[in-house]
Amino acid sequence: LTIVVPKGFETDLASAPWGFRWLLDRWPEPAVLHDYLCGASGISRWLADAIFREVMREYNVPTWRRVLAFYAVRTEAVLLRR
Repeated sequence: LTIVVPKGFETDLASAPWGFRWLLDRWPEPAVLHDYLCGASGISRWLADAIFREVMREYNVPTWRRVLAFYAVRTEAVLLRR
């Protein structure tokens, strides 16, 4: 499956709480994709978060960062009730 994020798409890096954004400073692509899926694709937030976790694995993001980043975006989703 290939998902193309439009050029110029504005992102806040994975919709994670501000204090966790450093987790993806070396791997921004999964975060940008996550934001696109959450806002423009019409899929559920839960599915967008699951795809985010899988894409981080494909980008060889270390496991500890993947786990923290995934739970950060899930926490944000729960706080915002998405």
